[in-house]
Amino acid sequence: MTSRIQWAIKDDRLVTLADVGRREKGLVCYTCRDRLVVKDGGGQFTNGESPRQGRSKHFSHTSKSRCHGEGPAHFRVKTSLCGAINNALSMPREQRNMHGCIQYLCPDPEYGPNDSFKHAPGSDGLNQRFEEMRHGYHSYDLLAPLLDRAETEVWFDGKRTRADIAGLDKDGDVLWVIEIERSGLSQAAIKHAQQKCIPLFVVDLTRLPQSTVDEPLAEIECPDYFVLEENLARGFYPSVTKSFNTECERKVFGMGPTDHRWSKVGAYIHEGMSDCNNDGCPNCKVVVLHECGEMMCPDTAYMFANDIDHLRMYTDPVHRVNSHIPPSGP
Repeated sequence: MTSRIQWAIKDDRLVTLADVGRREKGLVCYTCRDRLVVKDGGGQFTNGESPRQGRSKHFSHTSKSRCHGEGPAHFRVKTSLCGAINNALSMPREQRNMHGCIQYLCPDPEYGPNDSFKHAPGSDGLNQRFEEMRHGYHSYDLLAPLLDRAETEVWFDGKRTRADIAGLDKDGDVLWVIEIERSGLSQAAIKHAQQKCIPLFVVDLTRLPQSTVDEPLAEIECPDYFVLEENLARGFYPSVTKSFNTECERKVFGMGPTDHRWSKVGAYIHEGMSDCNNDGCPNCKVVVLHECGEMMCPDTAYMFANDIDHLRMYTDPVHRVNSHIPPSGP
C-alpha cells in the first residue's frame, strides 16, 4: 500500500519519501501544514494483527487530522467552503441571502434549457453550449431553518463512507452533502444520498492542473484556483454543474416547461410557543403570502411608495386590500 501523502515540506523545500528517514524531524504536510512523521509499516507503529502490517514507508500526520492526502486544492477548497457556510450561518438572517445559497445546474432535461438564469458565480467556461440550449441554474439555501452547522469529513451510512462537507441539524442528522471532485468522486456517498433523498452537490475541480514532481503546487498556483479562493473568501460559493436529489424550482412550483411570467412571495411564520422574530427557526414554516402570473408584480409599486416589505403588505389588513389580487382569507 502506497502513501497518499506524496510530499512533505522541510526547511521550506519539498521532499519525498526517498529524501527522508524514519526519525526525520521538522516535516509538515504540504496540503494542510500540520506536522508529519515517517512510518515504515513495522516496528512500534504496527503490530502483528494490524491491517497496516506490511505497509511500505509512508508519511503520516501526528494527530487526528481531517487531511487525508487528497492534495492542497481539494483540502483547501473543502475547508474554505465549510468555513464560509458556517460564517454565513452566524450572520443575522437579513444578511444571509447573499451568502447562504449555492447555485446548481437545472437537472430537468425538459425545463433546463428554458430557465432564464443561465449564468452563476464560477460557471464561466469556454466549452459552453449555445445560450438557447444551455441549462439554467437554480438556487439552494444551504442555511435552511434546520441547519445547525457544517462539518468536513462527516461519516454516514454506518461509517461506510464519508462526506467532504455535510450540513447537520442539531441532532447530527445530515441535511445535504457537498462533494469535491478532483481526480474522482465517491460513488458510495452518491448511492447513500440517493437512498436517503439527501441533496448532494458536486464542486468540480477537475479543470485545475495536476500536480507533478516538478510542480507539486501547480493546482493551487493557477488563475482558476486563485479566483475560486478569492470568491470563497468573500462568501461566494462555486456553482454546481452536477447534483443529485435536486429539482427544477419552476417545475416544483407547478409552472410549465416554458412558463416564466410568475412570481411567488413567502415568509417564515413562527408556530412555536416563544417568539423568534420569524427568522426561520425549526418551529417556523414557509407560508406563501402572494402569487401571481406577472414577472413584475403590480403590488411592487405600492410597497415602494409606502416603504413596506412583503410581510407587512400581505399580513396587514390596511395594506393587503390594495393588492391587485384580493385576499382570500380573513
